[in-house]
Amino acid sequence: MPGVPRALLIPIVEQHSKTFQRIIVVPDLFGLSGSEMEPHDIQGVLALELRKNLLYPENRLAKRALELMILVITMPLVLLVSSLISLAVLVDSGRPVFFGQDRVGKAGRPFRAWKYRTMIREDARSGSMPTA
Repeated sequence: MPGVPRALLIPIVEQHSKTFQRIIVVPDLFGLSGSEMEPHDIQGVLALELRKNLLYPENRLAKRALELMILVITMPLVLLVSSLISLAVLVDSGRPVFFGQDRVGKAGRPFRAWKYRTMIREDARSGSMPTA
């Protein structure tokens, strides 16, 4: 019940705790990830511990190792699917298979985004499209 003053919230919780076995109270901490928090009871006061596990070097190393392992395992499938898509584009409409477009990225830095070329040229469209 974010936005409810403490003076109103406590009586509401106490009243309903006589009826319900479990009550969940949502603290007004929007914007913080719940996956990084662990609740603690410190002498009857709710405390939330915020954990940033990737600040530990061993956790970053384990995460990187897991990412590389997943990459090695999935790469053959990704290459196969990518090759089939490239072949389909090549057979359907010829070269080039990829289309590069300049985009604006993080902090306004430009980068080139590469995609499979799937656009249809205007002169290659069939005459069955309705005209205005």
